[in-house]
Amino acid sequence: MNICIIIPAYNEENYLAYTLQSLVSQTHQIKEIIVVNDNSTDNTQSIIDSFLEKYPYIQSIKTKSVVASLTPVCTASAKPLFTA
Repeated sequence: MNICIIIPAYNEENYLAYTLQSLVSQTHQIKEIIVVNDNSTDNTQSIIDSFLEKYPYIQSIKTKSVVASLTPVCTASAKPLFTA
């Protein structure tokens, strides 16, 4: 089963590292994790970048509108697909 997780993030420096660490530690490996950084003004992007260096299946999208970015992202690479 291929699983793609999309995480919308706006100023989530207090929780994002814990969330990503929990996801990469799962026993069933996730096909793709996409963090959509919605123009954060804190250290959210630096946390994302630190995980990007270690885990090739994590992607980052920087945007000013999360809703416009979410729909087509996972569908190309993960089939069959469960998006959470």
